Amino acid sequence: MFERGLSRWVSAAALVGGVLVAPIVCADARSDAKAAYQRGVAAHKRGDEAASAHEFAAADAALPNRTALLAALQAVNKTDDASLAADLLERRNRETDPKVAEAAAAVEARFQDRLGWVRLECGAGAPCDAQLGERKLEPGADVRVAAGNQTLRIHRGETEVSVTVTVQPGSTSRVSAPAATAPSATAPAATAPTPTPPPLASAAVEVPPARPPLVFEPGRAKPLPPFVVYLGGAAAVAAGISGIAVIVHAGARATDFEDAGCTGSSPPAASDCKSRASTGRTLDVVGNALLLGGAALGLGTVLLSAFFVDWRGKGTVSAGPVPGGAVGAYRIEF
Repeated sequence: MFERGLSRWVSAAALVGGVLVAPIVCADARSDAKAAYQRGVAAHKRGDEAASAHEFAAADAALPNRTALLAALQAVNKTDDASLAADLLERRNRETDPKVAEAAAAVEARFQDRLGWVRLECGAGAPCDAQLGERKLEPGADVRVAAGNQTLRIHRGETEVSVTVTVQPGSTSRVSAPAATAPSATAPAATAPTPTPPPLASAAVEVPPARPPLVFEPGRAKPLPPFVVYLGGAAAVAAGISGIAVIVHAGARATDFEDAGCTGSSPPAASDCKSRASTGRTLDVVGNALLLGGAALGLGTVLLSAFFVDWRGKGTVSAGPVPGGAVGAYRIEF
């Protein structure tokens, strides 16, 4: 009876202790988060966005909340800290707030050519996990990290090994955990030599083709697609052809002008010579404008095709379009 009663008192004491300790732990986390957030605000006021981003991230780590995460994303977008940006983009997955999503999209657009993914694969054998700085990597999940060399501390059973992997921008690097080292059997020290542990297996790293980002293709130096050249070339040719047609029509009107006896110093034979002359001059100006506009559009299209168009896709051409007509003008006197 005494032992049963003592057991009940111990259980009750443990329950009461847990109830009393939980608010204390929560209060400590809230206090740490508040202090880190205030340090972030102070750093932001003095213009130190790098320190501000780290303090807001620490506040969110101490007590995950939307306000600290949003402030951290906005601050890291003004820095070059790709590692912190990758960590914050992973935390963003827990939030559905539109402002957090907007800030995360801005960070992803800024760092898209400096981020990649790492996937830990345990394979057969005991479970494994890995540590990347303060971040824990679970097997089978793509975790966003900064591009470049990353060192992972991989744990499987009693085995811990550090593996360095090179992460390419926009790509996923798979890291295979090494096999666990079996513990050596106990033997008399005088007769059995000290067992030599087998060498740790090196992590196999393979880099698959780049996976596309959310916003646009990473590393694309020339932003315009080839259809811009086709469109500009077609417009230049159309302007040139139209200019030639207008000039030809102006020439025909000039012939009619002369046939009507509107030239020379004698009084004109036709009564609408002024109207004919005005129409002819208008056609002359329009035709020359179309020719010059087509030539300028063609030249601009050629420059765009050389410096701003990405020709890596299918249907690549080797020459820019030729505008309809030479650079110049043909003038008819009325």
